[in-house]
Amino acid sequence: MHIPGHPGYSFAEHMTDRGFLVVAVDPLGVGSSSRPADVDAVNLETMAAAAAAFVHRLRALLAAGQLDSRLAPLEDVPLVAVGHSLGACLAIVEQALHGSYDAVANLGFTHGSKDILESGRPGSAPEDAAAAMRAAVDQAKAFLSTEWDAGYALAPRGLHHGWLHAADVPAEVIAADDEKACAWPRQSYVGALLAGHSATYAARLTCPCSSRSATATSRNGRTTTSPSTAPART
Repeated sequence: MHIPGHPGYSFAEHMTDRGFLVVAVDPLGVGSSSRPADVDAVNLETMAAAAAAFVHRLRALLAAGQLDSRLAPLEDVPLVAVGHSLGACLAIVEQALHGSYDAVANLGFTHGSKDILESGRPGSAPEDAAAAMRAAVDQAKAFLSTEWDAGYALAPRGLHHGWLHAADVPAEVIAADDEKACAWPRQSYVGALLAGHSATYAARLTCPCSSRSATATSRNGRTTTSPSTAPART
């Protein structure tokens, strides 16, 4: 993201200056990607399958030198999933189910607590799992507020500026970030808030991983702003 008068907020620019190739992608149902009519079928697992198909195609284009005319063929180049917030959660699910990447970098996932139900742990009885799901849906509805009914939903941004941005971020940058924010399928929020759900997938990762607790965004190099929570691939 480039903001006149405010350099230093582009993740892609920061990484390419250091020799990395950055490919930013909108997951299924997000940004410029297609939005299936059955919005509740677009959960983290469905999105992960679509993302894995994309990565398979990306590897083929890189190997053939067809991704960009400025690039020579790049065979067996390592791919790292870099995700923040829901993008980080999606990258974990995709890697657990499909092994798309050579490594995963999680730049922060969740800004608060999940409702934890003792009865909702993985492998629990069906009625207990249903209780955990109801709790996740209720929490997602509260987070999204009136946007829940839209299906593809964007949480009210103004209510969350305090954890999205550090105190040193100028108002112009916050406004630009708000303008670029994208709606996500509501079931992705439910999956992220479901007690034990993402942890089950994270435990299955065998590739190199880097993660950090969620923090507000600053320009000091610790974290960077992004136009959406989509995982960027390098």
